[in-house]
Amino acid sequence: MQSNNNLCTGTLQAFGTGEVQAAPDEAVVELSVITEAPTAAAAVSSNAQRTQQVIAAVSAQPNHGVTTRGPYLYPIIRFDQNTQTSTIIGYRAINTVVVETKPSYAGQIFDAGVKAGANESSGITFRLQNDAPFREQALELAVEEAFSEARVVAQASGVQLDAPEHIYIEPVAR
Repeated sequence: MQSNNNLCTGTLQAFGTGEVQAAPDEAVVELSVITEAPTAAAAVSSNAQRTQQVIAAVSAQPNHGVTTRGPYLYPIIRFDQNTQTSTIIGYRAINTVVVETKPSYAGQIFDAGVKAGANESSGITFRLQNDAPFREQALELAVEEAFSEARVVAQASGVQLDAPEHIYIEPVAR
């Protein structure tokens, strides 16, 4: 039987994190038009008219693009406790206008949309058009930190550090 005293079969795990901050270069403004009417046709028609007014108002502002999500149509239902029955009493139409712009214009676009008839919003989101260089830099920092910690532990333990067997990148919210 051959002795393998010089082989180390142990495992050393090291973790690293990397963080890079960058100023956003794009804002996404979401403004919705919600209308209600006794009939589906009236709700959709009213919504389309107000949505067009919002689109015209935000399109007149500096932007990179205007799109819509919708329209969506839902019944408005009233439940009668006495008879245990549901009755459709009207319809709600929803259309969302999405505007991409520079961060400095987001408030101006928001105000213009509300003034033109938007009556709900899911807010303003700030982001980077291209986050790849910043993500790569953060990954480099994380790997450097993990290797630095692994080297310290290996030296203190008197073992030789070899190439990693596995590298796992944990997904993170951006």
